Amino acid sequence: MAAQVDPGAVLVVVQDERRCSVLAGWLRGAGHRVWTADTGDRAVKLAVGTRLDAIVLDAQLLNRDRDFCAELKALPAQRSTPLLHVAPAGASDVPLSEQCDAYLVEPVTRGTLLAAVQASIRGARVRRGSERLAARLAELAQAVSDLSRATTVPELLSVAATSAARIFECQVVVSAVDLEGVRLAAACPGLDLPATVQAWTGPAEPLAIGTRLVDDPPHRWPMLHWPDGDTVRVIIARPRRERRAVYIAVPTGTADVGSPVTTQLAHAVASSIEVLRGYADQRDLSLTLQRSLLPRRLPSIDGVDIAVRYEPASAHAEIGGDFYELSYVDNRLAVAVGDVAGHSLHAATVMAELRHALRAYLADGYPPQGVIQRLNQLMLTLIPDEAATVCLVSLDPATGEFVLANAGHPAPLVCHQGRVEPLDERGPLLGIRAAHDSGLVGSLPVGGTLVLYTDGLIERRGADLQEGLDRLAAAAATVEEDLDGFCDRLLTEVNPAIDDDIALLALRRQAPES
Repeated sequence: MAAQVDPGAVLVVVQDERRCSVLAGWLRGAGHRVWTADTGDRAVKLAVGTRLDAIVLDAQLLNRDRDFCAELKALPAQRSTPLLHVAPAGASDVPLSEQCDAYLVEPVTRGTLLAAVQASIRGARVRRGSERLAARLAELAQAVSDLSRATTVPELLSVAATSAARIFECQVVVSAVDLEGVRLAAACPGLDLPATVQAWTGPAEPLAIGTRLVDDPPHRWPMLHWPDGDTVRVIIARPRRERRAVYIAVPTGTADVGSPVTTQLAHAVASSIEVLRGYADQRDLSLTLQRSLLPRRLPSIDGVDIAVRYEPASAHAEIGGDFYELSYVDNRLAVAVGDVAGHSLHAATVMAELRHALRAYLADGYPPQGVIQRLNQLMLTLIPDEAATVCLVSLDPATGEFVLANAGHPAPLVCHQGRVEPLDERGPLLGIRAAHDSGLVGSLPVGGTLVLYTDGLIERRGADLQEGLDRLAAAAATVEEDLDGFCDRLLTEVNPAIDDDIALLALRRQAPES
């Protein structure tokens, strides 16, 4: 059954009571809702709080000093309401308003009045619809931009629901399946109100791919209170058979013909979820690659305690190329941390190449400076246009003597008896044509702890790097008996909001057994 069209609400402003009653009666007989007024002042007061589709105004109420039509058109609710002047025949001295949309000259017949009013209402509705659609399409562009900044599916659905509420100025539900396969529903009760996201069993999944439009009873969408007497217009978008559908539900009375804006928004939500899914897949692949290439177990070396941590960045951040390495060759323990420039799967693969090469050069017996030189030559020759930092320390556990070579990496720390000393010897980073022959020889005292880390531990967005270094020095002044607990505390105190990957290695020299 076709929806019944509302004939519209009309205000009749005629000074003559009898003539006003006749005109109003004709309009009521045609199904219009009618209000009447006999003065311009009363018409303006009544129009302030009434939604009108047309105004029929006696032109004799106008005068040279005051244009009631302009006052009516200045009201926000009546800016697009058509005004029809009824002027007496031959009255050349009657002023006419520039705000007028149509003129009727007495004697006005019933058919003439109804035809003029109905034509004006239809034209105004077409203009309003076009203007509303244009405004909604402009808001849609902003909504799509906002969706692109969401980093999780719940955030994405919340943004979609609040954006749709802004576009349609009504309550909205947006539902989709997250990356773990759980259907969520974001419900926004209205314009400028926050959305709430909850798990939901959802409606029956459509079998076909594509877009469908249905009008549901409100009880099928129980998370919101819907307008009385209206149904719920639901747009269902399922772009791929292997993906679950996206639903957007709005009151049917607020929807445009064919629901083009809602349909575009539903497809934008589906596309944004696919972007998040692809990003998550790449991040998982990068993380799996990184973890698979890190040492599977720590070597057990007499005379030292060792603890390591590798903490990937938060779920919405990209994977970088951080790594750590431990090798025990010829009674010396080599420990290293490194960081490949960039954040991507490519950075993780470059990290893998560097780590394997580092292990090979250590196995060949090169000292730290020699390893750094060969790593730099490897990058210049085989993986140009890349850059990385590496800090490598070779330690004799028995004597505590160590040799350090640092290629552009944050300075490691020696912590002993409440004192924290940075080992500031540093050469150029890897991947540039520069000498890498500097090094530092020192001694790690019994009970002293060597701390190596990547820059994710000390860097915070918008904060000075020195602040991070100061936080690390303050936290490292106390070293727990349990090195694992020490590492956990450093992560918590120095940079709890992880915006970048962190590799952390702590090595403590034990007292020799008597």
